[in-house]
Amino acid sequence: MAGNYGESYEATAERIRAESARYKAFKKNPQAIARLTLIVKRLDSSEVFQRQYEINTVEQDKEKETVAICYTLERSTNTVMEFVLHDQNDFPLFAIARTYSDWIGHKNFDLGDRVFWLKMVEAKDPAFVAVHVRLLAKT
Repeated sequence: MAGNYGESYEATAERIRAESARYKAFKKNPQAIARLTLIVKRLDSSEVFQRQYEINTVEQDKEKETVAICYTLERSTNTVMEFVLHDQNDFPLFAIARTYSDWIGHKNFDLGDRVFWLKMVEAKDPAFVAVHVRLLAKT
């Protein structure tokens, strides 16, 4: 689920270790966020399939919500969604969350002084999921 196309197990493991270290450092010393990306990977395709959605945001007053999005995607046990946080230099720091597009639920992810809020609900058409994301200041 965390691996990228063509990436060896060893490369994936090393990338995840580096992301984990950046996440721990970020929680201790939160910094400005340039943007979030949603990367959608299709696991059952005979071809490389990866689509990236930009969730652009300019860091605003930390008392306010900085970004909120909603996407509708096909529900599938073979589609992985990966939400990646980027720093002010547009460097991808770490994946905040990874989940399959058939998951339904709500979860908060602690980012130190902010919270990444993810809610996935069945869309009007049950073959699809509505993905709601917010980046909120902690209160």
